[in-house]
Amino acid sequence: MDLITTVPLIDFGRLRSDPGRQVTLEGVKKCQCGLAVADLSHSCKLGHLHHLEADDGKIYHYLQTEPGKQAFLGRGAHFQPAGVTALLLPGQFLLVQQLDVKTE
Repeated sequence: MDLITTVPLIDFGRLRSDPGRQVTLEGVKKCQCGLAVADLSHSCKLGHLHHLEADDGKIYHYLQTEPGKQAFLGRGAHFQPAGVTALLLPGQFLLVQQLDVKTE
């Protein structure tokens, strides 16, 4: 019997070699308690692992390298507007080069 699938295979080689693209994004730093993602519980008990909800409506993930590591951990920027200059990688991951939190 032949295996038939309609699910496209993931090209890991292409993803591994993707050079990324330089972006500048504006948005709000949010942790899981502030993101509306499917049935993800809105609870700070999940931890304060932050993401950027950008003005384009997309959610971007910080890679855990400096200075993105501090953004990921949410140091001093819970629900604050932010500007990010980064390399955008597949999967909406950001290799942060500069993060400007606009504390209110």
